[in-house]
Amino acid sequence: MKSLNKSEKRLFKLYVNRLSSNEDGLFLQLFSILDKATALDDLKFQQKLGLKSKNQYSNIKRHLYAQIVKSLRLSNLNKHSTINLREQMDYASILYTKGLYEQSLLLLERIKPQSLEGNFMLMYLQILELQKKIESRHITRSRKVKNRIESIVKESQDTRNTISKTSALSDLSLNIQGLYIKHGFARNTKDEDMCKIYFESNAPVFRKEEASFYESVLWHQSNVWYHYMCLNFKQSLSHARQWVEQFDEEKRMLDYDPDLYMRGMHYALTNSFYIGAKDQFNDLMLQYRNFRDKYSAGFAQNSSIIDFIYFNNAVLNECIINNNYQKTDAIKTELLEQLKTFSSMLDHHRVTMFNYKIAMIHLYEGRYSDALDLLNKVISTQEDPLRPDVLCYSRLLHLLCHFGLNNFDLLPGLLISVRNSFINNNIYTQSLEAMFVFLRKAIKAMNFGINDDIKDLQDKWHKLFQSKYEELPLIYFDFENWLRSQSYNFSIEKTIALSKRH
Repeated sequence: MKSLNKSEKRLFKLYVNRLSSNEDGLFLQLFSILDKATALDDLKFQQKLGLKSKNQYSNIKRHLYAQIVKSLRLSNLNKHSTINLREQMDYASILYTKGLYEQSLLLLERIKPQSLEGNFMLMYLQILELQKKIESRHITRSRKVKNRIESIVKESQDTRNTISKTSALSDLSLNIQGLYIKHGFARNTKDEDMCKIYFESNAPVFRKEEASFYESVLWHQSNVWYHYMCLNFKQSLSHARQWVEQFDEEKRMLDYDPDLYMRGMHYALTNSFYIGAKDQFNDLMLQYRNFRDKYSAGFAQNSSIIDFIYFNNAVLNECIINNNYQKTDAIKTELLEQLKTFSSMLDHHRVTMFNYKIAMIHLYEGRYSDALDLLNKVISTQEDPLRPDVLCYSRLLHLLCHFGLNNFDLLPGLLISVRNSFINNNIYTQSLEAMFVFLRKAIKAMNFGINDDIKDLQDKWHKLFQSKYEELPLIYFDFENWLRSQSYNFSIEKTIALSKRH
């Protein structure tokens, strides 16, 4: 209900008013009640409708749901090719059941190019299968056309082969993604070897010159995830860019599947951000903005949600990679306002990531109290965290904020708690241990006379960061420039600006 916009609600009311079965209007009354409600309370709604039976209420609710979906289908008929294609296929099936074989075949032949243009191979196979069914059961005189039947059989075989390879790549991509969600980044060579063995043993044979559009995209998508979780961000970026380039080669697919394009753009931007490739990041950001200018007005709601997540994440990263925080407050205000619109349709993890990212920016600016407000939201959430690593680093940034505010009475207990959270979640590294040792000393000294300790930690990090596994904390926060800022007694933002001048 809450996902419907004003236009969709108006169209729904027009649709139900045309229904002959709408004599009692109970499901329309329920629609009005739900539209005005701020929370779901079935018992209260049942009483408002004057119903004593739970079964009757459930039936009305089910009927309402069915009518809403039917109304949405009609309103989206000309906006989404897949819905339109399915309707045409339904018409062809109806014509067939009426014994109008030739008309059914003509309609199927007419929609085949449309299904191929959008790379809707499953639908294309369904069209071919219905054609074969009609040709095999009835006299259609199609064999008078040279190679007509042979052509349909060959198309069917080729399409099944394409679907099989696409499905295998889709399985690989989904499984690699699941591996990352379950285990996170590789923490050592053993983890990386496990990922490599899994990937190579499950990856189907891929031949670029023979691959369909979705085969190519899914191959690059699988490689993006594989290299990403193995901390090979340059290779992940390369595959993400090739994923995006597939759309440059087949521009019509931007109309058919903008969500997949934005997803590829998101990983290209994220990987370029992680490796600090500022010029690449800014070029990709310009490309994304140009895409949005051209296509965003026609986005379906799901595309708008995806764009909201990926574009705003990129905008925040843009501030960080360019060390430019002049528009931070305006970006934050607009983002949080948009978040109210989309919050009911977003997984809580998305909200957590935005809070974390904005808090990180405030910490870079030296706005510790503002950062704490957002970090407290992340830490105090009752939701089950999708990624415990984000929660651990949120607690570490929370500690650094109190360190920056000189709240030294809180810090000893926080330090132990934060360190234990990393250990308990099996994401502790030697580079983090070196930092906790430094913090323990700095807290005892109340941040005075610690220049030698800063130099000592910098030297340790310089050696440890030769390993990509030890470098992992740097993708969550710029700890190196935070440490430099302790020497200058400046914010991280000013420290970076100063180092650029020299």
